[in-house]
Amino acid sequence: MKNNTILLDSFKPKQSDNILLDTNILLDLFYPLDFESTSNKYETLFNNLIKEKSHLLISSIQVSEFINRCIRIQFKLYQNAIKNPALEFKKDYRSTDDYREKMNAILDIIKTDIVDNFTFIDDGFSKMNCQNIFMYGFSYDFNDSLLVEIARQHKAILITNDADYANYGNDFQIVTSNKFLLMSH
Repeated sequence: MKNNTILLDSFKPKQSDNILLDTNILLDLFYPLDFESTSNKYETLFNNLIKEKSHLLISSIQVSEFINRCIRIQFKLYQNAIKNPALEFKKDYRSTDDYREKMNAILDIIKTDIVDNFTFIDDGFSKMNCQNIFMYGFSYDFNDSLLVEIARQHKAILITNDADYANYGNDFQIVTSNKFLLMSH
C-alpha cells in the first residue's frame, strides 16, 4: 500500500477536503495547557483549513473525548490546589462550584469555537467493520479505532500527532508532524 501520511508542513488544504481533527489537536487548538508550547504549526494549519473552507467534520466521540479530557485536567488541577489527592471525580468534584464553572467554560469553547467551524456528523457505528474496531496486540484505544473508521467512511484526512494511529492500517490519510507516525504509517 502507498504511504498515506503527509508531513504537516507540506500539506496544502483544499475546499474539497474532508478533515477530522484528533482530540489531541482539538485540545492543542482550543484548550492549550501550556501556551508557550502550543504548536503554532497546527494553529496555522487550522487557520488555513478555515481560509480554504475545507470541510471540518466532528463526531460525538470527538466532542465527548474533548469534554472529558478538559474536565479531567481541571479535576487534577483542583486536586492539587486543595492538596487532596484522595478526592474522587464523580463523588466529590462534580458537586463543586469549581466543576460547574470549568464545565461551563468548556461548553462555551464548544459553542463558540467548535460549533461555528465544524459540521457535526453521525459516527455510523452500525456500519463499521468490527474487525477494524476491536483489535488485539497493541496499546489499544477504542476512540482512536472509531475515529479511523469515521475517517474511512467519510474519506476524511485525519490530523493528529498521536503515534498510536500507526496501529490502524494505512488505508486512510494522516497529516502529522509526529516523526514516528511519518515513518511507520
